[in-house]
Amino acid sequence: MTEGKLREQELRNLLRRNAILYEALDASPMGVAVVTTDGSKPEVFYVNPEF
Repeated sequence: MTEGKLREQELRNLLRRNAILYEALDASPMGVAVVTTDGSKPEVFYVNPEF
């Protein structure tokens, strides 16, 4: 398998994993907020409906 095909497969796997995690967070009965700390001040990245 070429390096390009391996990268494509890896990306597909990451996208599938991301979708599963999103669905789990979105369906959680508990409030969930994800905050980034990349910049100088925290930024809300995701908040599920229960939050």
